[in-house]
Amino acid sequence: MREAIFKALEGIGLSFPDDEKNSDDDIDLTEYIMDSLQFISFVTGLEEQLGIEIPDEYLNPKSIQSSKAFIEILKDEIITQKG
Repeated sequence: MREAIFKALEGIGLSFPDDEKNSDDDIDLTEYIMDSLQFISFVTGLEEQLGIEIPDEYLNPKSIQSSKAFIEILKDEIITQKG
C-alpha cells in the first residue's frame, strides 16, 4: 500500500529516495502535497491504481497527515469495496 502512495506522489511530480520509500517510518504527506490541485491529482492516482473510490470524508488534507493512518483507511476501503 505504501508503494501505491509513493507511486501516486511520483505521478504528481514528486520524487523520493529508495530508502524513504522502503522505510517503515510514518510520514506527513501534507509536507509534500502543497496545494489542492496536487491533492486531487494524488487522490485520483490512488483511486486508479487501487481500483477504489476514496469516500468524500477522507478527501481533505488532514486525513493524509499520517501515512500509516491513511494506509489503514485505504485497506479498509479496499476490503469494503472489493469484498
